[in-house]
Parts: sequence; C-alpha cells; structure tokens
Amino acid sequence: MKRQQNLGLATFRVEQTNRLRFCPECTRDMSANFGELYWRRDHQLPSVLVCPDHGCTLLESTVSFSQHSRHEFIAATPKNCPRYARPVVQVMDKLQLFHLQRLTRLSVEVLDSPPKPRTFAGWTAFYRRRMMEAGLARSSGTMDQQRFNQEFKKFYGRALKLLPNVMEGDEFAGDWLAAMVRKHRKANHPLYHLLVQNFLAQCDQHVSPFGSGSWPCLNPLARHHSPTPIKEVSQHRNHSKMVGVFACSCGYVYTRCFDSATGKLGQPRFMHYGPLLEPALRQLVAQGASLRETGRALQLDPKTVVRLAGELGIIVSWRLVLSGRVQIAPTCAKPTQKLPPDNPSDPVRHRERSAFARLD
Repeated sequence: MKRQQNLGLATFRVEQTNRLRFCPECTRDMSANFGELYWRRDHQLPSVLVCPDHGCTLLESTVSFSQHSRHEFIAATPKNCPRYARPVVQVMDKLQLFHLQRLTRLSVEVLDSPPKPRTFAGWTAFYRRRMMEAGLARSSGTMDQQRFNQEFKKFYGRALKLLPNVMEGDEFAGDWLAAMVRKHRKANHPLYHLLVQNFLAQCDQHVSPFGSGSWPCLNPLARHHSPTPIKEVSQHRNHSKMVGVFACSCGYVYTRCFDSATGKLGQPRFMHYGPLLEPALRQLVAQGASLRETGRALQLDPKTVVRLAGELGIIVSWRLVLSGRVQIAPTCAKPTQKLPPDNPSDPVRHRERSAFARLD
C-alpha cells in the first residue's frame, strides 16, 4: 500500500483490485511443473482481465485485501484458488476478448520494461503530435475532441465497459479521454495511457501536407550543421488552407500554406528573422550597401527591409517612392507613411499604388 501511495495510484479514479486473481490454466501448469501454486504479479494489474499466456478470463480468489494485513504472507493453494471461482468480467464476444488480450500484452510490456519518464509538457507534446499524425487535430494546439470520442468508442466498442472506471454510462468517467490530449497538469493512470496509445497506434497515419520532416531553415545568415535543422512544424487552419509554421532554433520563422481545395503547396513566406538580423543589417548600412543589395543579402524584398530597419530603429539613407511621384517612406526610425485614401475614379493612382521604385 505504501508503494501505491508513493506512485500516486491511490488517488486515481481507477481502483486497485480488491482480491488476488489467478488463471485456472496457469494453476494446472504450476501443479504439474512445480507441485505448488504461486501468485503472478501481472494477473493483479487492474488493466489485466485475461491471462497473458492463455488468453482466458482471470478468476477471483478467496483472498481479499480487506481481510488480511498487507504484511501477511498468504500462499496460493487449490483451496483459495478454486476452479469454480467467479470470473473478474463476463466477456460477451470475440472483439471484446481481442481488445482485452491486446491490453494485457501492453500492460505486461510496461511492467517488464517501464518506459522512460516524461514531464507534463512532454506528455502534452507527445499526444498532440500523435493526434496530428492520426488526423484527429484541427491544428497543433486544437484537438478534434468530438471526432476523437466517436472514433475511440467505435474502435473499442463494448470492451470499454468491461474495464474499471473507464466509462460512466455512455460517457467517459471524469472526462478522462479529453484530458489525455489536453495540456497535462497531473498524472494519468497507466490504463488510460495504454488505451489511448493503442488506439492512436492503430489509426491510419495521415501524412502532413508539409512532409514528415525534417525541414530546411531559410535564414541566409545562419550556419547550421544540418541542411534541415527544423524538426517540428506547427499547423493551424485558415479557412480552406492549412498553414505550417516553420520555426528554427536560430530564431528564423517562415510559413507555407497548403490549399486543400487545389492540393497545391504555397511558397515560403517570411515571418520573423530572429537575433541575427540586427547586427547584419547595421553592418550592411555602415558599409553603404544599397537597398537592393541589402535585400539580396538578407533574402528579403525592399519593403520588408525598410520596415524591419524602422522597427529596429536603424537610420538608413534609402527611401521608397511611388513611381517618381509620392514619397512613401523616409528611411529613418519610423516605418512607411500612409498614403492618402485612394480615389476610385483616379485610375492613375490606382495603378501606381503598388508600383515601387528605389532611390539611393
């Protein structure tokens, strides 16, 4: 019991077993091979309802935890493990038995080879990534909970109602399923982890329109050891388009759009440069580089260069004008000046609004 308290198992919704369990086929093999019976630890897990070796339903012994001290030794015998004992569950069909056997194998694997621990943030990222791969997320931070619930119930069917504290009527007990793919703030019972991980592993893997990674960084100022240093891409939906945000450790961020209607992937669009921009831009300005030369060095269009210089408070000698007529941007610490409102009846101004030229 002390071990359970240290692990936090006593506070979980999933209750511990209240009687020792055994497999009738195992007891017969034990008697034939060793001349005595013994308790198997994998039979006592709340997620194990069938024997991992024989696949038959476990039976409840007469040994109740409430009637004996936790320090008392009680050997397994034919008397407290009778063959007429009550089964822990009543399996109704082959599909239920299949899921219970699969869950048993997974439970035994965790018992024999515990996985590496994860932080709460690690679990959140793990399940969100798997939900994205299964096509059950609207974006990297928004899960399709309704579809997730429906697909989960459809996958396991009536087997869910055989498991302890998984269902309350037709709903998930304590809304645990939704909590598993939200931001993790507390530990969850191993049974819930096994159910969700097994379900996601069986889902068809949906390939991201941006590929499976890794991805290149488009920062011309950065020197990476790998040609594809970006290992993850966050995604969100914008109307009919899926937008991928590619953020590199150097601070450079760009986006690409995938149009689901046409199936076409858009060109990369600059979003953020990161800390390498300011010293490089100041050096180019000090060297007297022209606006076009600076744009080529930074791989940015002239308007973006002027805007970033204004945001960084870098005084430059460039200026953008509207086809030789109206000055758009004095190139100092302030960004571009706004044009007066367009007159729809003036076709000349309408044509010139996007026609920029450079004056050195």
